Amino acid sequence: MKLSHKIILWIFVIFNFVTNIILLVLSYPRSHDNYGFDYMGIIVGILSLLVTLLVAWNIYSALDIKRELNRKDIELNREIKKQYEKQSSEISDVFNKFKNRIEKGEALLQANIACANAASIDNTSIDKNYLFILHSLKAIVLWSHTNEYSNANSSIELLIKVLKGKKLALRKNQIIRVNGLLAEINNPKMIDKFDDLDDFIKSLKKSSSPR
Repeated sequence: MKLSHKIILWIFVIFNFVTNIILLVLSYPRSHDNYGFDYMGIIVGILSLLVTLLVAWNIYSALDIKRELNRKDIELNREIKKQYEKQSSEISDVFNKFKNRIEKGEALLQANIACANAASIDNTSIDKNYLFILHSLKAIVLWSHTNEYSNANSSIELLIKVLKGKKLALRKNQIIRVNGLLAEINNPKMIDKFDDLDDFIKSLKKSSSPR
């Protein structure tokens, strides 16, 4: 039974009881000769007791309603938190997918730039060699971030194949930049050619030409 139904039932019972007492008083006026005692005092006492019970019931109902509201509030907060975590997870997934696509596109762009620079490689131009190495490493880093390890291996193979047998020397700041990119590669153990790349980077010598 709902709380509202219980309240209505109690109101009806109390109303019925009070009505019967009023009818009793009207039917049997107060008289010591009839009963030998003052029944009005008893009726007033009963009514006082009923009023006390009604007030107590109202207090109990208010507390019960408060407990119910607290429970609903806890359930609502729990549901809000659940929905928030769900929405956050979905947004994060969408963002990661979008970011992954961007990085793949950028990796492909860097790989194409590296291929374009490969045609102009020679033994004398530090800048041409550096640009080819730089764009190749950028592509490898991005391939590793998107778990495209086979593409990373392909870029490493192209880098080493083009520069194999050439006398390579880079400026100090260029070598620092190259080593920094090498450190940005994710999960190097998943890249079969990573050790070859690491050996190649370590073989780069510092150029004696001015910066």
